[in-house]
Amino acid sequence: MIPDPLLALRAIVAADADVAAIAGTRIFAAELPDSEAAEMPRAAAVIAASGGPPDLGYAPLAHRRIDVRTYGVTPLGAMKLHLALHAALKSLRRRSSLGVLVHSAALDAGPVAMREPEVGAEWPFVFASYEVLASEEAVA
Repeated sequence: MIPDPLLALRAIVAADADVAAIAGTRIFAAELPDSEAAEMPRAAAVIAASGGPPDLGYAPLAHRRIDVRTYGVTPLGAMKLHLALHAALKSLRRRSSLGVLVHSAALDAGPVAMREPEVGAEWPFVFASYEVLASEEAVA
């Protein structure tokens, strides 16, 4: 079975001291939990899969695109968390996490400051996409 790079990235980012200083443990994979939504807006991040370029063929490597939303009480707070998370991803070099060898993460699009319209509360967030290169073979 191919290991999950999304959970690996979440663990890598959550372990970053600058990210943790801003968001604590509120770094989530795939979506913002309902229990967290009741406490918003506050510093939090969601890392979600969003496709990617074509497969590399037989090589056990995958280019994955991920979308990241960093939330804050204010637009500047959301950007502060984005910058910390961006630094953690940009400095990533061939690191193993949760059985996944993550080679790199590069900004693909963004950052774009926005407001969350679906919730009615207009939470401020920053949206950015990254291209991630990760192994499809589990590592110890």
